[in-house]
This record gives sequence, structure tokens and C-alpha cells, in this order.
Amino acid sequence: MLAGMSPFTAATGEKAAAILKELVHGKVLRFRLIGINQAASTTGEIKLDPSFISAVVEIGIDPKNY
Repeated sequence: MLAGMSPFTAATGEKAAAILKELVHGKVLRFRLIGINQAASTTGEIKLDPSFISAVVEIGIDPKNY
């Protein structure tokens, strides 16, 4: 599968920690999905409400560490 076709982004180590820190302290997640051509690309945003922190805690990550 081509990386451009993948529905997710994976990161490890310091990069993953930096992304998690931004999410834990942020209010909005903005994203862009790149399609095969310009017309298939889209953008959006999701508000990061307390349910995000609850989900992070539920999977065993302490948001206070970030």
C-alpha cells in the first residue's frame, strides 16, 4: 500500500510524544486528507473536549506527563 493511501499517520519516540503533548493541551485538531487528485482532498477540524482526555487515560496514558 502506498503511504499516501494510508488512512492514518504513525509516529514513535519523541515525535509521538510531541504530537500527544499538542493534543493534550490543544482545543482543536485540524487535519487534511490528501486524495489522489486535488478534488479528492479535504480538510476538517474536531474539537478536543474532555472526552479526548478520558480516552487517553483509558488507554493507559497519563496526560499529566505531557
